[in-house]
Amino acid sequence: MPERGRRGKRDDAPLVREMDARHVARAMGHLTLVRHGQASALTGDYDRLSERGHAQAKLLGAYWAARGTTFDHVFVGPRRRHRETYENVRDALAAAGTPLPAPVPLEELDEHHGIVVFLAAMPKLMATHPEIAELAANVETAGGRLRLFRRVMRLWAEDRIAELHPEDAERFDAFVARVRRGLSLMTYGAEHGARIAAFTSAGATAAAACLALGIDDARAMDLSFEIVNGSLTRLRFSKDRLTLSSMNETPHLPDDMLTNV
Repeated sequence: MPERGRRGKRDDAPLVREMDARHVARAMGHLTLVRHGQASALTGDYDRLSERGHAQAKLLGAYWAARGTTFDHVFVGPRRRHRETYENVRDALAAAGTPLPAPVPLEELDEHHGIVVFLAAMPKLMATHPEIAELAANVETAGGRLRLFRRVMRLWAEDRIAELHPEDAERFDAFVARVRRGLSLMTYGAEHGARIAAFTSAGATAAAACLALGIDDARAMDLSFEIVNGSLTRLRFSKDRLTLSSMNETPHLPDDMLTNV
């Protein structure tokens, strides 16, 4: 109940603020970024979902169906793993009588070019950076390989290996600018309260979160390694505002289905 002031008058300010907040929440659009399901690492074709990746996407579709979740617009990145994740979610929703809108392909949802940069730069990095050479000498385990890759990716994100950058690879600052452009393309002109889903990768998800928070671009690289396959990152948006609501949610995935590949 609204509190009464010293002279017995009601103080309606808290109620007005609550009503204003509810109005803003309804008026703002909602963008849900979905990281693709587990890809087929250590095979001849990484860019397809593994059996577990298909299962993760189906669980997401079932979760949305059970909650009655609907979307007004859907965007899908250019990779096969993006498309297959969408298709599994779509089929699970359709089976429950809740169709997804036809997807709009969006190149801006693609992953960064880190793998290309890593492979091209490693020979010279090992010769010029003792730290990298030491890490490269301990790659017998998955953990050792990950530590090496993360360190090189951080150097790249900080633009500290520009002289080794392949000419045909996108630079990290250009990647972040691309993600920013993608966010604008998805949200600009959307109706009030629009609900949008976008199927993408970890790097683009992390970059979008950092853009919403105003965090240093290079931190997006560190954050990207924490994004779980099939996870949900939610943003709210209006004409001149982008707010991170939640990140890396996996309410639809049991613990034994959590992966980061």
